Amino acid sequence: MARLNRLELTIEAETKDISACARKMSKWGAGGRKQLLLAARERMIEQVQPFLPGVE
Repeated sequence: MARLNRLELTIEAETKDISACARKMSKWGAGGRKQLLLAARERMIEQVQPFLPGVE
């Protein structure tokens, strides 16, 4: 019975970790952190473009 309880606790802990990672990755997708980083990169390139014509 103790082994079963430990297994249940392990499964619950890993399930929570996986869910937390999935939520974090979901935020990185479209509209999340990734979108913000890509937009910041584009703005930076637009600002530098007049001074460094070869930058893309």
